[in-house]
Amino acid sequence: MPRRLFIIAGEASGDAHGGKLAAALLARDPTLILEGTGGAAMEKAGVRLRHDIRHLGVVGVIEVLSQWRGIWRAYRHICSHLRTDPPAALILIDYPDFNLRVARVARRLGIPVIYYVSPQIWAWRPARIKAIAARVDLMLVLFAFETDLYRAAGVPCRWVGHPLLDEESSATDRETFAARHQLASGERVLALLPGSRALEVSRLLPTMLAAAERLCAEGLFDRVMLAAAPSIDMGLIDGITASAHSRVRVTVTSGEASEVLRVARAAVVASGTATLQAAVIGTPLVMVYRVAPFTAWIGRRLITSPHLALVNVVAGRRVVPELVQEAMTVENIVGELGNLVSDETKDRAMRDGLAEVRATLGAPGASARAADAILDHVTRGAAA
Repeated sequence: MPRRLFIIAGEASGDAHGGKLAAALLARDPTLILEGTGGAAMEKAGVRLRHDIRHLGVVGVIEVLSQWRGIWRAYRHICSHLRTDPPAALILIDYPDFNLRVARVARRLGIPVIYYVSPQIWAWRPARIKAIAARVDLMLVLFAFETDLYRAAGVPCRWVGHPLLDEESSATDRETFAARHQLASGERVLALLPGSRALEVSRLLPTMLAAAERLCAEGLFDRVMLAAAPSIDMGLIDGITASAHSRVRVTVTSGEASEVLRVARAAVVASGTATLQAAVIGTPLVMVYRVAPFTAWIGRRLITSPHLALVNVVAGRRVVPELVQEAMTVENIVGELGNLVSDETKDRAMRDGLAEVRATLGAPGASARAADAILDHVTRGAAA
């Protein structure tokens, strides 16, 4: 009888990792049945979706309240499904507040729980490691420094590296992308990555666009490209760009963040996996973020890391500027990027820092290593 795995990703970055993982799992065992919660990447890779991430991707207290009915409905449906038709294993990808609750139910049902892409316990709410130890059978981490944290807590852990390193691009790919968007040789492109959640985009994109207009007016960039996450309704993007009344032509793409970053001279990037994506590609960037004031107030009391940008967390120092909450202004974005692109010394220092971060992420093949670890764990569990 074919083995069945249930995979849960709650946002665009998790869906991207889940899609690569699903493809690697099916390449090793085409008889696997994969189902779960995710988005376009997981569905394309062969996962039967029971819930779409567009209704789950939220961050913060106020933001979660606005979507609580959909989140609660998905949680109840998943738990019911696990009870009536338990899979060989439950695979959780990031999205900890939701996934750790599902893990508790799965553990009570005797379903093996494998967590891929660790919750950021090293950045905030470290006490969550107690719940992880009680509910997770195997943790697969992207960063080498995470292994010591989990092993000290008694959580079986394996470092697989970061799947962003698997995103290769040839010169032909770049030329094709440039031709499709009519990019001239030597054109200085500013990339905007406003996030993978609707509320993020609504809060960040207007300021990003205003800063982009100023930067182009000052002659620092020739073209603006906006890389929308595939989880975002393009109607939202179109509405914001239209209301901005910008005199700068903005080229909007969907699901092509890597391609946009590769042709960009520099980028303004929402906090999250995309900052690390820019680091892997080597594109200088400024990280920005803004949430509801009450969410920010709570966050300041829970966050333990001195850094918010993943690039800086991995480096252990400030490699890229972080413009958060009140600091995320048009003037600050223009100032940081203006200094960066006008000063070769600063530009080289950031590029060197990004290269150091990339070197710490391991070798390509993270998705394949994660798939091997999952299948090995499931096989050993079935034989026990």
